[in-house]
Amino acid sequence: MKRVSISVFICAFCAFLCTAFGQTKSDPNKFAVIVNGASGEEVYGKQFEEWTAQLSSVLSSRFGFDVKQLTVLKAATAEDVKR
Repeated sequence: MKRVSISVFICAFCAFLCTAFGQTKSDPNKFAVIVNGASGEEVYGKQFEEWTAQLSSVLSSRFGFDVKQLTVLKAATAEDVKR
């Protein structure tokens, strides 16, 4: 349950930052990796997927990240992140 709380906080904080300091101009020099880890229960998995999609959308539309420069790791393990 503690993992879920931390994940929820991180997603909410990132969404806040994206909306508070957003921009619209695309910058090909910006890169982002969004890590969507193990969710545990199915209900959390769906919520994490939704947040991941929203964060990706906000990064590209408001923060100027080129969609090609966004990497999303779904159900990522420690090994996935290291690669």
